[in-house]
Amino acid sequence: MKNNKKKYNSNQNRMMKLIMTDGLNKYDAIEYEKLSNIGNFEEHQVFILKGPIEVRRGILLLKQSNLSYIGGPSISIP
Repeated sequence: MKNNKKKYNSNQNRMMKLIMTDGLNKYDAIEYEKLSNIGNFEEHQVFILKGPIEVRRGILLLKQSNLSYIGGPSISIP
């Protein structure tokens, strides 16, 4: 009997859901393209979103070109 199950490979295909906030509002987002700059993602990271960002059914569809990593929770934004 042949086993047709594929072995899970986290580097191949994934879809990460993020809950982002601007300090007042919460926004749901998913990675529409693999985001290499959030590979080892932890809570309370700071990013800058650059538009235009595609939105479908109220969910931000993030691409590599829409996201810039700033730093961790100890950073202060002027």
